[in-house]
Amino acid sequence: MATAAVIARVAAQSAVIHAAADVLGQSLERWGVVSSGDGAAGAASEVSSLHSNSATTSTTDTSWDATRTARFALVGGTLHGPYFGVGFAFLDRWLGASRSVGNVARKVIATQVSFSGHT
Repeated sequence: MATAAVIARVAAQSAVIHAAADVLGQSLERWGVVSSGDGAAGAASEVSSLHSNSATTSTTDTSWDATRTARFALVGGTLHGPYFGVGFAFLDRWLGASRSVGNVARKVIATQVSFSGHT
């Protein structure tokens, strides 16, 4: 079982990465590199707009949406990080921590079958 310290570490890492990715995504939107319907940044914007007050979220707004970034950090820190941190710790115990090609292939197959949610 993953310790509380490990779970806290992966939660913090994931929160920071999610927040940084959203700041980058918002920057790309603001600079006109992507629109709100393009790729991952667009999907993030669309999901964010579903949970936002339309008065605070505007497609023409050029300011940084701190609330959106906070939501991304919250999802990363409470869902993504702990879920995958515990899952990968389990795989290391089950299949071993070796980084050999064969073991990595087994872990990739195991994650695709178990973590993807597809049956």
